[in-house]
Amino acid sequence: MPDHIHLILFVTDRISMSLGNHIARFKASCRLPEHSAYIPLFEKGFHDRILSRAGQLQAMRKYVADNPRRFMIKCSNPDLFRRYNRIQIEGRVFDAYGNIFLLRDFDKMAVAVHRADTDEKRAHDRDTWLRCADNGGVLISPFISKAEKDIREAAISLGGRIIHIRNEGFEKRFKPSGRDFDLCASGRLLLIAPWPEKLNRSIVTRKEALEMNALASDLAALGPERLILRQKRTEAT
Repeated sequence: MPDHIHLILFVTDRISMSLGNHIARFKASCRLPEHSAYIPLFEKGFHDRILSRAGQLQAMRKYVADNPRRFMIKCSNPDLFRRYNRIQIEGRVFDAYGNIFLLRDFDKMAVAVHRADTDEKRAHDRDTWLRCADNGGVLISPFISKAEKDIREAAISLGGRIIHIRNEGFEKRFKPSGRDFDLCASGRLLLIAPWPEKLNRSIVTRKEALEMNALASDLAALGPERLILRQKRTEAT
């Protein structure tokens, strides 16, 4: 890749020093061929993952092999893979990633399934939400419960567009993977992080769930003419 490198390492015996030291030595030995003086090619640090479960190695090999295609798609559609830091909408500040223009759509609906809902109400709401998705509308939700996740899956299968509210922010090198990447490539996904500073994955609390559901309702209620988007800083990843 033009801006990073992937390595799959097989450790078959005890190594004499830490993985970090081996990576540091490898990076230090790389330099631009036309310069005799040392000019570093890499940034500091690296991101490593231990593959310990069945199927992970095969999945990682496929991911690495697919990287050039993903990079070409991102270069061809930069606005669909853009990270927005500290944007403001109606006085709210959050981070976002993906197709920001989904927020301007005139047909948006918040998805929230409550335990107290009757079977009749759930069936009616599901039909309404999926009709919106099928007609090209945008569904907004944290999609926490199984019922909400099922609606997300059904909406995606219909070609629907999604604004997914997360309870965590985006790491420095964040990028969508798997199907989320394909949804971004087709302009059908926006990820929103109302708590940008929260980077650790954790169980969603009831308070957070209520706040994210309220945010989904507020965003769905905003018309295109009322949406004020002030971008403090953006960066493509």
